Amino acid sequence: MLGALGPAVRGVALPRQTVAFGFGLSTMIGSLLAGAVLAAVGALLAAAGLGFLGVGALAVASIVALAQIAGARPLQSRWQVPEPWRRQLDLDVLAVFYGFILGLGVFTAVVVSAFWVFVAATLIVPLPVALAGWAGYGLARAGGFVIAAASRPNLQAPTRKDDRRIALTATALALLVVATQVLI
Repeated sequence: MLGALGPAVRGVALPRQTVAFGFGLSTMIGSLLAGAVLAAVGALLAAAGLGFLGVGALAVASIVALAQIAGARPLQSRWQVPEPWRRQLDLDVLAVFYGFILGLGVFTAVVVSAFWVFVAATLIVPLPVALAGWAGYGLARAGGFVIAAASRPNLQAPTRKDDRRIALTATALALLVVATQVLI
């Protein structure tokens, strides 16, 4: 993603504001849609007396996230934004599609299993809490692009060496959020 949108961030193809706005807005839309759908599925499970499935999913996701800290590989989606999009779409449209897919979260590479804790937790919280959480996720994904673009002149993604620290931090934060929601 950084490589595809790099020319816009460097101001070569389009004004930065155009690309950043489209990317940010579509990331938020994707995030809020994911949160609403997951919360609705959770509500339907609860209404059908199957709320334990959401709790079970949360338990499994938490175990997988903790295993990653111990060195296990994260659960990954191999699907990425199609490479032909880089050549076929205008940069501003590409930024919107990238943002939306990143906002959904489940269709992109996930480097920390804590994301799946977040997804599973969404199944057991009320809609307003889910939307607030996914809004924060969308802001973080959109903000991550802006920070990466500003701090990395060559627009390279974080190195593999950074993954374990990121995994530990993200898992701890996700488990903290889940614990506060369960205890409240």
